[in-house]
Amino acid sequence: KLGFTNLRSAASPCEPAILKPNDDRECTPDEQAWYRRVVGIIGYISCRLRPDLSFTYGILSSRLGRATPSHIQAATRCLKYLYHTRHYSITISYDPTWDLPKVIQLSDASHASTEKYENITGGLTFVYGNLIGWFSRKQVHISESTSAAEYQAASECAVEGRHIHDLVHEIESFIDPSTKREPTILMLDNTAAQQWIKGQKLKKARKISICYHNIRRMYERKEILPCYLEGTKQHADILTKPLSGITLKNHLSYIMDIGSDVNTSGLKGTLENTQVLAPQG
Repeated sequence: KLGFTNLRSAASPCEPAILKPNDDRECTPDEQAWYRRVVGIIGYISCRLRPDLSFTYGILSSRLGRATPSHIQAATRCLKYLYHTRHYSITISYDPTWDLPKVIQLSDASHASTEKYENITGGLTFVYGNLIGWFSRKQVHISESTSAAEYQAASECAVEGRHIHDLVHEIESFIDPSTKREPTILMLDNTAAQQWIKGQKLKKARKISICYHNIRRMYERKEILPCYLEGTKQHADILTKPLSGITLKNHLSYIMDIGSDVNTSGLKGTLENTQVLAPQG
């Protein structure tokens, strides 16, 4: 339907050059129409099945009305990647040995990474180790540091996951009325942002927009519990920055089913040797 007969493989959906294209030449009307159609297809798939396409879709969709040949090339690359990874899927399963908190979120941010120096927020939500939600988008407010961007990302992620946590607790309370509510574990790879969430060293956080400080109230109410996660295990990186094929595949192997040639222990493998506190009532 898109006019391709033979697509070569691509190791990742995008390259770093997509963030700051240096081509200002406008495309023809036919090319613009083709570009909008392709981006719509990528967006539909990324929102429902493929979190690894979300970052690329966010960048491509920001230029729907003024695409350049560089964006056409980037969209083509994404199609190549999608075609050769069409067997990737999200598997929902029950693990009777699951002994970690029920709802776990991974939050990440990329500071001043676009051509307009905007921040990008990304978040993953897991229930009993199963990936059920994700998002990738630009932050509305500009931050002055990476820590501030991470703090804002954590706040957005916590708000996104609140209704999922409420639904899980409601279902479990219906089955067993004595079930106690547990806090959502929020994993982030920035210690300063983690301290700000806990109300520590807030002097450096005074310039952050007040709307993001709702996360501190959620922490005080024991709705969330922030924990530190090493940067190499931060799988939300796939939502905030372009990654190499090897790095991307390594992250996806923990959160998706990408083939029998890759065997990992899923989210448990990610949190192994990580200080995740036991569920609290």
